[in-house]
Amino acid sequence: MRTILIVLIFSILSASTDIKIIDKPIIFNQERIDLTKEYIREHYGFSVDSIEITPKIIVIHWTAD
Repeated sequence: MRTILIVLIFSILSASTDIKIIDKPIIFNQERIDLTKEYIREHYGFSVDSIEITPKIIVIHWTAD
């Protein structure tokens, strides 16, 4: 019951505010690609030709003002 009440209150409070989305894409130039490949090799032990991935989940971060 308490969980339902918390979710209800959160829903009411979040519905009354406007969400401002700030679009700040990461620039993936050749240096960034090379650094990412190096990170993958050092941390996971894989040598990859491409850093492309298929996203499986989207995470939205929200901070109240």
